[in-house]
Amino acid sequence: MSTQKSLLNILANPDAHSEDEYNPIKYIYIIKQMECWSDNVNVFLCRVDEGILKAEEASGKCSQRHEHNLPEPGEASIRKTVPNKLPIDFYNPDWFNNYKAGQKRQFSDVHQVALFPDASKCLFVKQHPDERLSNKQFTQKYRDQILEPYNISHVIENDEELDVDSNTNNKSYELEDIAAEEFEDNNIEENKQGNTHMEQPKNSSEDIEIEDCEDYNTPQQSQQSFFSITNEWSSW
Repeated sequence: MSTQKSLLNILANPDAHSEDEYNPIKYIYIIKQMECWSDNVNVFLCRVDEGILKAEEASGKCSQRHEHNLPEPGEASIRKTVPNKLPIDFYNPDWFNNYKAGQKRQFSDVHQVALFPDASKCLFVKQHPDERLSNKQFTQKYRDQILEPYNISHVIENDEELDVDSNTNNKSYELEDIAAEEFEDNNIEENKQGNTHMEQPKNSSEDIEIEDCEDYNTPQQSQQSFFSITNEWSSW
């Protein structure tokens, strides 16, 4: 399997993982959904969990991992952290399209896609040929199909060419910070027009406590988990 940088960047960022909450009645962890995450990335993370379990079973190790389920319908998380500069298909298109061009460019990598259009088709023992593609090859093949629901024409209209090998900054943003930046941009435009009236952005003063995810606590652990899948499966 190709260890694409785009996939490793998702796994290496603790803010890009499932927000799981223990259910004492069912004795399982319920996967909470973030507003900014796409449904497809939730499916991908479930496939990663399944792959790690299979790799542990194949090696004869006793798994210490808990069962994690994605309920229907999904349950929303209270977390407000937005992982920064991940491939655009990490983000929910409906959520993404609500922001301005500058903000979209700030927190996402609009030039790169990382997941199959249906992430449930990845990470199987019989590897899909496209899982061996490089970031650039994968993006060129699936970009048009994946980007259809995203409104990015005004974001990349001045770009001369597709660049999928740009550096990735894994800093994460708070939704309140993005709202504040939007507020600041609006005020700049208003002041240029001689309008000094200012309004505070909605929910800008919320204080959200953020907890790290259960299973992927550090970038090193996340990447080790991913490599354990690829290495174990390649030996089957």
